[in-house]
Amino acid sequence: MVASVVRKIWVVSLVIPFVCAASEGSANARKLRREVADARRVEALGLVRGGRALWAVATVEQDGSLLLGPATDGVAWLKADQNASGSWGTTYEFVDTCTAVETLAETDPDCVELSDGAAWLSGQTATNYEYLARQNTGLAGAAGYEAVATGLAEDLLAARNPAEWDSSLPNWPEGGWGVAAGYETDCLTTAFALLALDAAGVDRDFGAANVLVPADSYSLYEWDIPEEATQATIFLTVSGTTFHLRMQEGSPPWSGTGFSLAPGTHRVQYPDWGIGFTPGHNYIIVHNIGGTEGSHTIMLGYETSSGGTIALANPLFYLRQAQNGDGGWGLQRGTDTEFYTTLHVLLALLAYPEYDLSAELAAGITYLQSQQLVDGSFGYDGVTIPYVTALAADVLVQSETYPFSAPTEDAITALLAMQDVDGSWDQEPYDTALGVLSLWDHNQTPTVDAGSDQYVVDAGNDCLEDVTLSGSAGDVDGTIESYVWTDSGVEIATGPSPTVTLGIGTHLIELTVTDDGGKPASDTVTIDIGVTRETIFEENMDSDPGWTTEESWAWGVPQGNDGWHGDTPPDGPDPTAGCTDNNVYGYNLAGGYEDDLPPTYLTTPAIDCSGHTNVSLSFCRWLCVEDSTYDHASLEVSSDGSTWVTLFDHTGGTLTESAWAVQEYDISGVADGQATVYVRWVMGPTDYTWNYGGWNIDDVLVTGVPYDPVAPTIVSSTPADGYIDPRRPEDHGGNPEGIEQISITFDMCVKNSDGMAINGDAFALTSTSGSHWPSIVSIDSSANPTVVVTLSGPIEVEQWSTMTAAVANPSGVTSITDIDIGFLPCDVDQSGNVNIPDATEFVNEFYGSQSVELIDTDRSGNVNISDATEFATLFLNEWSGRSLPLRP
Repeated sequence: MVASVVRKIWVVSLVIPFVCAASEGSANARKLRREVADARRVEALGLVRGGRALWAVATVEQDGSLLLGPATDGVAWLKADQNASGSWGTTYEFVDTCTAVETLAETDPDCVELSDGAAWLSGQTATNYEYLARQNTGLAGAAGYEAVATGLAEDLLAARNPAEWDSSLPNWPEGGWGVAAGYETDCLTTAFALLALDAAGVDRDFGAANVLVPADSYSLYEWDIPEEATQATIFLTVSGTTFHLRMQEGSPPWSGTGFSLAPGTHRVQYPDWGIGFTPGHNYIIVHNIGGTEGSHTIMLGYETSSGGTIALANPLFYLRQAQNGDGGWGLQRGTDTEFYTTLHVLLALLAYPEYDLSAELAAGITYLQSQQLVDGSFGYDGVTIPYVTALAADVLVQSETYPFSAPTEDAITALLAMQDVDGSWDQEPYDTALGVLSLWDHNQTPTVDAGSDQYVVDAGNDCLEDVTLSGSAGDVDGTIESYVWTDSGVEIATGPSPTVTLGIGTHLIELTVTDDGGKPASDTVTIDIGVTRETIFEENMDSDPGWTTEESWAWGVPQGNDGWHGDTPPDGPDPTAGCTDNNVYGYNLAGGYEDDLPPTYLTTPAIDCSGHTNVSLSFCRWLCVEDSTYDHASLEVSSDGSTWVTLFDHTGGTLTESAWAVQEYDISGVADGQATVYVRWVMGPTDYTWNYGGWNIDDVLVTGVPYDPVAPTIVSSTPADGYIDPRRPEDHGGNPEGIEQISITFDMCVKNSDGMAINGDAFALTSTSGSHWPSIVSIDSSANPTVVVTLSGPIEVEQWSTMTAAVANPSGVTSITDIDIGFLPCDVDQSGNVNIPDATEFVNEFYGSQSVELIDTDRSGNVNISDATEFATLFLNEWSGRSLPLRP
């Protein structure tokens, strides 16, 4: 097979020893093959404009360090072979760097080589749209370059060719990317662009392929089109009969204007032919009106001012139409199949499963396997080539699920046999990066479970509790090498089941496991450390609770019956028993809710939550309700039975639960300390048609924390030799110079005023003097009730700084305490020493502005005669003549 547009071709294989020799001749042979490949590409597309080629060819020589192993060693070689500038390679520096950056972003996202490579790459200007797409793909995975990748994706979207309506034209339907401005759409550039937009996370829609529809039946699709959409396009291929297409926002278009479509491929655009569209939740009906069974394939896309999903649907449609009868793709629609192009098109199609391209993928994979060589490798003209084998192996891996087929395993085996002892493939960054990616994708991601969420009571009321974590993991094609647990990004333990000490509050803990191939997987578990909770109200429905009911709300055994979709089969079934017993409260235990139902309520009796804080509600739910555009179900709470606060309001599409699930709600904002708390479940309002099973509830529980009215107070603070507070004479005489860490001990464990675990939000540092003051950089509450506050730097001389601690006890009772730090008592003029001018200034302030910050000597919050007494005592007996030393 002639490789007319192959980017990089050279003969390297462990089964051809004389080519693998690290000689000047072999290096020149590789260089020559790559030059020929680019020359063919240039000739095929006419890519020379104004004397400037869109690809550049130079010279290259590579070197690597001696390593052992497959993917991990390939990554190590890439790191060792990086240029001082941050790039890789020389002849194909741009492409090599794009591919290396993409690979490191996937396999080692925190390494410095990735940062350096991304920095180099972000400073380059792509000379054609393929390079722009490669650059976009590489940077999209590099942390810190998301904005750059977004900008490149926008450039790509703007470069897309417009769709062509005339199907008689040679390159119909266009709509993809040419290699540069002014060039017609080609399959290879379009594939690279689609891969780049996938990496950048561009919005997408969906499709369905080969849907069989009996005569006079229909397929119903739901499609959310954003308000900013200006155009919607439906690509529809119908076979065997005639279909009718209708779309409508808000409800299915059972009748009305639409499009009759004979067998063939059609593009239907809204608005067009006098038929408009309304953005929102749209329904599409594809109705078989031809009298015999037929099938259709559908693909959807919308257009906005910034692109929209039509930028994906149009080029995917082009690739669909460009597939050749042998299953492969040529450079453009209607040209002979080219293997390198086919590989990238298959990778692009695999990136868009929402569009159901299964038929095209199946044909392409069949073609791909037909090109496999006897030893499992791939290449050109019967010659094994590492990067081609890597690309082909990756396509096969991505197209299957584990365990893989024999052709896929043979390709991986061949790829491993090509790897050099230094970890590279042919000492080339491009081949090595692709080889690593293929092996990385072949290595199955481990399974990991961080265990069940836990609520643990702080038994000692010291805001600390030991918790045993319970993790598990598995690896179908290897072994688990490590378990690492982190809390807010900080490692706290290793191993599958460690015991850790956690502070009061909610901890989202992540378990990351790594397998023997270096591949990680993560899962999270929520651990709540809370104070002792009491049950305030509990109802398990064993007997009739006698709650207030309206309409068809009732207590008893649910019958497992359904609501009705108008004339269609039933949907939205009720359960046949309770969550933990037989009885429940439900709406119409024998069926569904009614049409045109106003809001109707199930209401608890008054629940006495006085004496409790942090009140929460939990219950078991089984709920089935239609799309919230039409029917409603909600949950409300009140402290007086008159003013209600919504806890839950069903939004979005139809909800049909098929199992009991525990629901939990924080109702503290309404219920804390209240003697008459009511909870009610609401069914309705509903519209005039389609109904479901509605509400079923069981095991209602209200809990809270016993109320403690005592606010936290400070017991001590350190360092005593540098922490100055006139309220605490034992600290007088200290020197604030160099204070960067302050330890504060309270008389009980403390939380933030919002009830969450203590953090920097509870503390603030201000200054009444000086141009700036340190900020708070961290809070260590591991020894709560002692909290250590770390500052960004020392407090300056002549700077009166105050730290405010707004902390709460476990019941949420808050105290606000000012702690003076970094000032000299009686130094009213903030000069750094205490002398007669301070006494004069004190008198002026006392009878003038009465500045609380400067002359509230006893820190009571106001200025009065006691401040004058305190000032006189300190000035005359302790502080006169004292000064703060200047820094050396």
